[in-house]
This record gives sequence, structure tokens and C-alpha cells, in this order.
Amino acid sequence: MNSILKHISCFLVISIAAITCNDDDIRDPYQPVALSKINQLNFISGNDSSIFIYDADMILTSGRDNTFTGIREYEWFTMEYADTEHKQLSGAEYNVSDDPVTGHRTERRAAYSRDDCNMLAKVTREEWDSKSFSFSYDDRYRLIQLTLNAPNTVNHYTIAYDDQSNVSSVELYQKAARAEGYFKHEFSEYDSKSNPFHFLVNVFYAPVFSSSDGAVFFDKMSSSLGLLLSKNNPGKVVNYTKNENDWEKGGTSTYSYQYGENNYPVGISGNGLSLAVEYK
Repeated sequence: MNSILKHISCFLVISIAAITCNDDDIRDPYQPVALSKINQLNFISGNDSSIFIYDADMILTSGRDNTFTGIREYEWFTMEYADTEHKQLSGAEYNVSDDPVTGHRTERRAAYSRDDCNMLAKVTREEWDSKSFSFSYDDRYRLIQLTLNAPNTVNHYTIAYDDQSNVSSVELYQKAARAEGYFKHEFSEYDSKSNPFHFLVNVFYAPVFSSSDGAVFFDKMSSSLGLLLSKNNPGKVVNYTKNENDWEKGGTSTYSYQYGENNYPVGISGNGLSLAVEYK
């Protein structure tokens, strides 16, 4: 999945629409989603693979990401939970190597902050220095804003959903040094089958957003968010660039799926992607 997540970004909470938990408006804390039982989820594309391993309660315990920052690296991660009974995610330990099996491994750590609703609020990693990721959700626990703040760079994503909890659009405001721009992806033609990436929701997509580059992500985060966050699988993605007050249509990407047991996709192709999915 080397085209899947190259520059993941997360956001500062600036939306009035983002629902927060306070003394006047208290919601029940988010609880992990009930998922079909599997032991392992594998994403495979060419020479790239990401592995996610689950316990008997369908809580992510460990896995492996691949990253591509000039050289190929592999990240083995172990998720850490502060509360064994309630599975309160607190952090992760990463071991990074340039060899998928053997070789010197460099240890790195990620820390996760949670909001009052038990949702992932912020991700930091030791080697990121001034880089930070932050998140905001609606009252249905759906990610609606995400911002990456880094030196001289801000990527702010606003995510909208349709009535089926599929992503309808992702708008990106991007500022780098003195340049800035607005971009949008619109998603449509969803199928009625389960999205395999939903197996990651039990840890709020934490392994995706906390990897150096990330697991299971496409070239641009705007397009990958629709594939990652939707209930079903999109068949069409149209991108736009904002010119003053108007959106100018750009390219269109189409995706097709092959389905296996339980109607989960076992193959995803389109936009230069050829991805196999294994459920063990």
C-alpha cells in the first residue's frame, strides 16, 4: 500500500459544529464497535503490506506498517492500554527497521491523548518534534475535522458524511510557508458492502495517524479519508481545486472491488492501486 498514506494530517479543533463533552451536554463515552471476529487483517499491494493483529475482544494489539520516506522502512508496533478491562488506549511502541524480517531496529514511541468522550484527541511521537495531529468529532463519534500542524505547514481537513455514514466530501485547507490553497474530494457510487478499513475503528484509526507515514493510506490524505472512514466502499472520487470563490473540477478516480466471505472486499483496484485484503 505504498500509495496509501504519505502525508497524513490532523487538526486543531476550530469547528463550532464539533460536539464536545461538557457538564451541560454529556454523551456516553465511545465504545468499541462490534466487529466480525478475525485474528489478523492483512493489506497487500505489490511489495508493500500492513498487518493488524487482534485479541479475542477484537481490540488491536500489534502489527506492522510500511513507510516510504526516501527509503523503505518497516514499523512493528505494539498498542498499549492503560486500563486492561476497558481497553483505554494510552500509547504505542514502534520498532523500525529497513528489513521486514531481520536487521537493526530503532525504538520509537507514540502517545495518545483522549477527550472526555473517550475519543482520540491528539497524537504525538518522539521523533516528530514540533509536529502534532489533533482530531474532532460529531455527536455520532464520526471524525469531522483533522489538522496537522508542523513548522511552516498546516493541513486542515473538514469531512462531511451522507445519511449512510459514508464520506461525501473532504475539503482541505493547506498552508506551507507563504503558499496556501483549498482542495476538495467528493465521493460517490458507494457499494453496500462492509469497508475493510473499519476494522481499525476500535482504536480510532490510531495506528494510521501515528505511523511516520502511515498504514493503509493513499497518495493524498483527502482521497484516502473517504476510503478509510466510510461505512461502505466508494466507487468514484472527483477532485477539485478552489480558484477564488469557485471550485474547478480536476481528475476523477474510479475504484472496483472483489468480494469474499461475509461480503468483505478481498481486492481493491483503481487510481494506480492494486490492493489485496486478507482476513485470518
